[in-house]
Amino acid sequence: MLRKGGSSLLRCSKKFLPQTVKKVGVKSNTKVQFANSLLTQRNFSQSVRVFEEKKDDSDVVEDAEILNQEELKDEGLIKETEHIVGSMESKAFETETKQLLHIVASALYTDKEVFIRELVSNASDALEKVKRLMAVSPDKVEDSQKELSVNISVDEKNNIFIIQDTGIGMTKDELVENIGTIAHSGSRKFVKQLKEAAESGETASNIIGQFGVGFYSTFMVADKVRIYTRSANVGSKGYCWESIGEGTYTISEAEGVARGTKIIIHLKKNEKEFSFKDTVQKIIQKYSNFVSYPIYLNGAKVNTLDAVWLKNKNSVTEEEHREFYKYLSHYGGEPLYILHFNLDIPLNLNALFYVPDHHTESLGMGKMEPGVNVHSRRVLIRAKHPDILPDWLRFLRGVVDSEDLPLNISREHLQDSPLINKIKSVLVKRIVKYFGDMLKQDRTKFIQFYDKFNKFIKEGVASDFMYKDEASKLLLYESSTLGKGERTTLEEYVSRMKEDQKTIYYLIAPNREYAESSPYFEVFKKKNIEVLFGYDGADEFVFGSVGYFNGKEVKAVDRAEIEDEPEHKAGENELNEEQVKELCSWFQATLKDKVANAKASKRLSSTPAIIRNPENAAIRMIRKLQSQDISLSPQQIELNPSHPLILKLFSAKSKNPELAKVVAEQIFDNALISAGLLDDPRGMINRLQQLCETSLKDM
Repeated sequence: MLRKGGSSLLRCSKKFLPQTVKKVGVKSNTKVQFANSLLTQRNFSQSVRVFEEKKDDSDVVEDAEILNQEELKDEGLIKETEHIVGSMESKAFETETKQLLHIVASALYTDKEVFIRELVSNASDALEKVKRLMAVSPDKVEDSQKELSVNISVDEKNNIFIIQDTGIGMTKDELVENIGTIAHSGSRKFVKQLKEAAESGETASNIIGQFGVGFYSTFMVADKVRIYTRSANVGSKGYCWESIGEGTYTISEAEGVARGTKIIIHLKKNEKEFSFKDTVQKIIQKYSNFVSYPIYLNGAKVNTLDAVWLKNKNSVTEEEHREFYKYLSHYGGEPLYILHFNLDIPLNLNALFYVPDHHTESLGMGKMEPGVNVHSRRVLIRAKHPDILPDWLRFLRGVVDSEDLPLNISREHLQDSPLINKIKSVLVKRIVKYFGDMLKQDRTKFIQFYDKFNKFIKEGVASDFMYKDEASKLLLYESSTLGKGERTTLEEYVSRMKEDQKTIYYLIAPNREYAESSPYFEVFKKKNIEVLFGYDGADEFVFGSVGYFNGKEVKAVDRAEIEDEPEHKAGENELNEEQVKELCSWFQATLKDKVANAKASKRLSSTPAIIRNPENAAIRMIRKLQSQDISLSPQQIELNPSHPLILKLFSAKSKNPELAKVVAEQIFDNALISAGLLDDPRGMINRLQQLCETSLKDM
């Protein structure tokens, strides 16, 4: 009450309620003075109406009504205009809830800022419920014309955070039952499971998904929480709920409560950052930027972006894609590809992916972070989530949103591994299918993409056992049957295979020239068997990881057992069987520390010798980089009995044994070079000089 002598007008103004009559006691001779003072000092122009003076002994002014609620706001702050009527009813949570609240407030969430996300999400759910109710029975909803919105205000001076929605609200029974479902989820059972989890080494986040207590995250930052709520049902009463989070709470009836829910959080002294407007705005825009209802912070709307991924893909404009891509990637330019799809079966899923026109790993800037954000009903669950796509697809930028995502109470961890794996599987298959379609539609553009991002695809084949089959569908390689620069997929290779061919063959070399001149390629060229050429050191691991493709084994040509049919019988231009045995025995004995076995080759035509089943050169390189021992064990060698050098070697071993040994050593080293196994060629220098001198001796 404002009495003669003038008490605080500010205190008086706080007692006014929108669309609610309050009585202000004023002596008759101060009536006009009071009204004028209020109009002048509080600037309530055309907002206060002083009604007819009561004709009784107290001479009070009745029915001072505030017509404009916005004028009550100081820089957009939400006022606590409600007031309690009647007595307060004190209630206790279930046994051990105090311990449970401590767990929720101090240990469950990794970042305290998520309490804002939780409250906004709850408010959005409440708005959605009242929206559905109005669509069915608008006459049963209180204030059905009121805007559906979330209003937040932060008061730095008083260290207060307030959030208010115009949603479904709660009755007294619902308030008791629903505020933080731990009150009826069985706190004793929950704590028991937490204890069992601790004893078994299981993390708490693995067993708490069934308890939806997002509201109680407020006690991470609050000394005290007060809730005003009124059900949207016409004629419902308002109530006030209050607790300091220590096992008890109070409920009382309240007047002046608007439809929906208002939560007033008195922040702890060391949590003052959540009373800063800039801080709260960043948090809202981080987690709740795409909530479908307007969110106001101190009177200004802060969620300004549309959830593009939830729209029909045909209705999204190029400009919308451009802006959203810029928002996700923090980079301008145009994406190479846009993949946008919505699914209802077998699960609810909305996804939007962008392929950027470059990646930073090519610039030597280290490994990229995952680029896909996970949302549930528009609310960010986790930015750059590492588990929603396999690591080799980290170059993608985008959003995945699903109502089916299994979340624990903190919304921070995906909990149901089988379902998460199902979502990941669906996404990977859709992405690979999309790239396959793009290859068919515009091969030139796809090759442009592949040249920039093939390292990621190869990484997927080599390191991701779960999805290597999907990734291998996107591999491109040159082929012996195609022109230089032309590339083929494994699927296209299989379609060209001869009917009796059961194996996909590949050859690793620095370039096409080396590949075509490889002694291991000779028999394939002669028999017209297609061979894929890989020019990247990683290709050895890639092909080895593929293993099988469409039921066809993938094998290196140097490990293939393909024989060439002889064009003539053994004669003067070829060693006979006895001579071959004699030469092989001599070769093995002469180079006993280097050669484990020597035999005649049935696949060579223009090369004197090759190493049989050579050790993987790429693996040797890795071992070398790790300072491991890479010394060669004795090798198996195949000799070409029809090659002129082998024919002369057979003759020289008896006529000039010393020269024959030098030649044999050089033939062996040449074979090592062809197999990529000669680590240091400097040992050949003296030998080559000796051979040169011998060849020039008679000139």
